[in-house]
Amino acid sequence: TFTFTLDTTPFVHTTGPTAPHFDANNPLPSNRGGSDSGLAIPVPGAFGTFTDRLTNVTRPVVDGVVDQAAPVTVQLIDKATMQTIGSGQTDASGNFSIQVVAGFFKSDGSTDGAHTIEVLAVHVPRNSNVVELPFTLDTTAPATAPAPSLLPASDSGFSNTDHITNVTQPSFSGTAEASAQVLLFANGNLAGNDLVNAQGNYVVTVSTPLAAGVYDMTVQIVDFAGNASAMSTAMAPRLQIRTNPPSTPSLKLDPGYATPGQPNVTASVPSQYDGTTDPNTQVTIFDNGVQIDSFAEGNTANFTRLLNLTDGQHLLTVTATDVAGNTATFAPPNPDGRFGLEITVNRDALSPSYKFVREIYNDALGRPGSLAEWNNWVPLLQQPNGRFLIANGINRAPEARDFLVKGWYLTYLGRPALNNEEAGWVNALLNGATEEQVLAGMLSVPEYFNHAPAIPGVGGGAPSNTTFVKALYVQILGRQGSDADVAAWVNAIPALGRGGVAFRFLTSLEYRRDVVLSYYQNLLRRPTLPSQQEVDSWAMSSLDITSIRVAFEASQEFYFRVTGFQP
Repeated sequence: TFTFTLDTTPFVHTTGPTAPHFDANNPLPSNRGGSDSGLAIPVPGAFGTFTDRLTNVTRPVVDGVVDQAAPVTVQLIDKATMQTIGSGQTDASGNFSIQVVAGFFKSDGSTDGAHTIEVLAVHVPRNSNVVELPFTLDTTAPATAPAPSLLPASDSGFSNTDHITNVTQPSFSGTAEASAQVLLFANGNLAGNDLVNAQGNYVVTVSTPLAAGVYDMTVQIVDFAGNASAMSTAMAPRLQIRTNPPSTPSLKLDPGYATPGQPNVTASVPSQYDGTTDPNTQVTIFDNGVQIDSFAEGNTANFTRLLNLTDGQHLLTVTATDVAGNTATFAPPNPDGRFGLEITVNRDALSPSYKFVREIYNDALGRPGSLAEWNNWVPLLQQPNGRFLIANGINRAPEARDFLVKGWYLTYLGRPALNNEEAGWVNALLNGATEEQVLAGMLSVPEYFNHAPAIPGVGGGAPSNTTFVKALYVQILGRQGSDADVAAWVNAIPALGRGGVAFRFLTSLEYRRDVVLSYYQNLLRRPTLPSQQEVDSWAMSSLDITSIRVAFEASQEFYFRVTGFQP
């Protein structure tokens, strides 16, 4: 308030109004305080209060008190222009409240800046006092801020950038006018506020938990004078809050891999497990609390997994996590008080016949097969040449041929086969072509020619017939070729073609000896190396590579190694 002490002696300068102030009770159209405007929501310790004389009000009201009971005329004078911009009289108690005239201070920014209002109290003729009221006018709105960004820590689930979360009080960051206030809105409703730091950055958190749903998140910036920016564009994609957990997943040992009459016992490693979960969830499988598998399930509710479990007891649990990070766990109770799917693995529980078939599945298909599959082959062992029929049938089956060719893509082209592109080579094998013929064809394609310099041991450089031949030495014979030998094969390419040269490598005695030796080591697993005579008896035969492999797997030695029994 202003305080006046009136001395009625003529021509004596008396005490005038003191501490004039803007009227904090004069409501503004924006309902953000009185004539001294400020932050939209008061922030403790912040500037932009209703008493800092920083305002966007162009017609502020000045309150005060004069200590003379009789009506006293009070004038508001702009110090810079000495123009009277408001006047009035005190009431019976000496109080006054005067509003600046319209039009003097403008809302277009042209009169923004520092101003001083002189408050003149005229007591009696030629006896008056002046008290100054400095203030700053700011009517310029802050620039519109960019859309807010959800903090990665608030974006739970698979991705921290998809804006799908189970966090109900998420935090957002962004840039705006330095030292202003940021208001956060969810679907147009005020959801939180904070201050922008001196560098123009802010982090604002939702103050009251949001219900599950989809929200347009926007921000508005308010400066310390109370000017508000336009609303920002909405964050994209929209904020999705999901708090409901997915359905509880399930898991069971596939019946085809279970020991007959024992649904939770298997002799197969790996063995197949079947499960269910909500579509589009991340599924994680644990064995005794240790993660052993994790994968993203697509649009279907069913899944199958091959798990490599060691012999012994296992307790499997499954956790399904949705895109927002909500989880559900499969952990059924057991009579022993433990929670989870109890599985027993006992590979020795199989009869020798089943062990034999399982091993050929592993060698030819890269998987052990199921009990149902083994049942298709085991009866053949009753025939005199049963082991051969089984080994030959499995090795020449479409799945085995596909597994073989896909391995070639990885070994020789350095990449997996894509979009079933291996089908042509597989069909050639199924129609009677040998492994050597088909692989030579693959090695003759331009892709291998261009890939050859990058193969370790070739030495780099630009693709050429020289790098092609060097690659054949490294990948087929497992050694470097001499300069003379490389040059000789390069000179043979015009007549034989690159495929013809590759076929010569694949049918060479050196290569066949290497392959036969690998069969002794990997299929028969002999503790000592075979004699050269034994190796050459196979390498120098007329059998193709597939036929030699089948013969090894059909041998008594292989059967005994796998089963522990003499056939």
